[in-house]
Amino acid sequence: MLPKATTTAELARDGNAKRIDFLRLNPGARQVWVDSGHAIPLEKPEAIVGAIREILPTLRRQER
Repeated sequence: MLPKATTTAELARDGNAKRIDFLRLNPGARQVWVDSGHAIPLEKPEAIVGAIREILPTLRRQER
């Protein structure tokens, strides 16, 4: 069994690699890191609102 620090580091690297793979599925995607726990909408609602406001003009242009 690996020491906890090594196991944690391996899990972090694996998780980061999977996030990069998700981004590759959509070339227009962008990853945003928020200093929060798992409940981002409750803990940092301004991050959610900001992301929505950022994408709305693009979506509106696509509707035309």
